[in-house]
Amino acid sequence: MPHPRSRGGRREPAAYLRCYPSDRWQMQTHRHALDSYALRLGLSHPVVYLDNGRSATGALPALERLGNAVAAGVHHVVLVPGPWVFCLDPVVAHATVQRFAALGCEVVELPRDWSARPRGGGRPDHPPWGSGPRPAG
Repeated sequence: MPHPRSRGGRREPAAYLRCYPSDRWQMQTHRHALDSYALRLGLSHPVVYLDNGRSATGALPALERLGNAVAAGVHHVVLVPGPWVFCLDPVVAHATVQRFAALGCEVVELPRDWSARPRGGGRPDHPPWGSGPRPAG
């Protein structure tokens, strides 16, 4: 029987974000970039797990829920802006990535040069970035 969060037995991608101290906009820029990248990869919109205002040295309830969902087979991919979201200590961050890998889940890092902005061909009332008049000078 599929997990309630899976879509008819199809596993869906997840995204994990952690910000300390708390980000009142709940990391909207990162969320948008991860969502856009997932679509570019041919994935569906990811389920977002957010530990906002949580230090990696304390309890991370969203990361725990994500780990439980991965273990239950709900997610096969976790998108992150970088492994630093798990912990600023690279050894701890790498260990978290390895735990997901051991469960058959790939952690996909947002490329450093990734931009969620349109590449042209968007809505007619929104020209491609960089188009239009150039400033003098």
